Amino acid sequence: MSESENQDVTVSDVESLPVAKINAVKRGWWVWVIPGCAMAFAVVLVVIYVVRTGPVVTVKFGEGHGVAVGDVVRCLGIEVGKVEEVKLIDGLKRVEVVIRLDPEAKELARQGSRFWVVKPRVGITGVSGLETVIGPRYIKVLPGDGQEMWEFEGLDEEPVILDARHDGLEIKLTAMQRGSLRRGSPVLYRQTQIGVVTRVGLAGDSSSVEAVANIRPEYVNLVRVKSVFWNVSGFEIRFGLREGLQFDVASLESLLEGGVAMATPPDAGEKVSAGHVFDVAVKAKKEWLEWRSAIGIGGAGLPGHVVMPEMVRLTVRREEGAILKREVFYKGWGLVTKAGLIGPAELLKSKDKGATLEVLGKKYQLSDQTVAKVGEREELSLMNLLLEDVTAWEEGKIRKMEGPEAEDCVVVSGEGRSPIALAARKLKSGGTFYDVDRAVNFGSDMSGAAVLSVKDGAVV
Repeated sequence: MSESENQDVTVSDVESLPVAKINAVKRGWWVWVIPGCAMAFAVVLVVIYVVRTGPVVTVKFGEGHGVAVGDVVRCLGIEVGKVEEVKLIDGLKRVEVVIRLDPEAKELARQGSRFWVVKPRVGITGVSGLETVIGPRYIKVLPGDGQEMWEFEGLDEEPVILDARHDGLEIKLTAMQRGSLRRGSPVLYRQTQIGVVTRVGLAGDSSSVEAVANIRPEYVNLVRVKSVFWNVSGFEIRFGLREGLQFDVASLESLLEGGVAMATPPDAGEKVSAGHVFDVAVKAKKEWLEWRSAIGIGGAGLPGHVVMPEMVRLTVRREEGAILKREVFYKGWGLVTKAGLIGPAELLKSKDKGATLEVLGKKYQLSDQTVAKVGEREELSLMNLLLEDVTAWEEGKIRKMEGPEAEDCVVVSGEGRSPIALAARKLKSGGTFYDVDRAVNFGSDMSGAAVLSVKDGAVV
């Protein structure tokens, strides 16, 4: 276009040109669906990770004993975690092991839990840890019941006492020579083990040997201020014209590993507190062996005057199967009272023809026995069966828990088993019953065991 033509364009010509119309684009809510879903999915993944990932605890050892990343952690034979990190600390003098526990094992992260590295061990009490000779090491843990805790001091050796629920009564023993005082040696009362020696060493001024012994909770009441202790290591040989050749051995354990025995006179005196010191004699005096003191044996944490009930093992035999008959055994515990035998209803209420109950070596046809309900629930039954060989539990010492709050208790079975602590905080009221925290391990054959209140020793 020439210059003259450009000059002919007027304002009216410009105004007649088309004008573009701009409209704002409206975006619907759906454009946020994809980002919102992505964010929600990310939150779900985080929650799942947190829920499925257990806590991390740190355990410090004096020596690593070959522990490596990936090694497992076990409690009661079950894998409960893995080692995530192993490193030297404190100027290369100690080892720190970082452990990731499984979510269901988070209760192990509590004060009182004990960790140690399992190593091969052979002794009179058994053989353990042999799988670590050619296989990987692993860490073992016993649960505590204190407050939440994330840092622990590991044990250099396997603890002598493997029951972390109760540590019993610790007393101190002194002797001029070490003799039978060895770590792991039994403490005997009437040739029955009631405790164990946990530590041995020289006194601070080296004038004597000092040992620490732990008395099992149910036998604490036997240890009084006038109790005496003596060495029972090895065996004694005596020869007489009338008696002939005689051997005296307190127990197999004391023969091979040494041991210490105790006796308590009829005028026993007061109970002792933790740390009480006793001298260990070289041998027992004749009168010590003739003492016939009658002292009630209390339970773990129970008052000293309380005597635990004498539980009896119940075994029910019955046939099952429509065509192919097979004999099936069910076991539990029973409490003998003056009114009869109290036990699990699932055992005592069987009316199957041929079902028999075995208790104390005798058999009873269940279909011939009269059974009644105990209390408000259906789980316990009372059988009209009187057992003369067992001391009956007084009916006045059976009661309900008082008030809405649970009480500290112990669970008692039989066959020499130690009572199991059942703290009130481990019980949750369900109205006419109490749920027990899953962290409390009773074992698979505790049905019918008695629950005693720590307050007064009554069955609740």
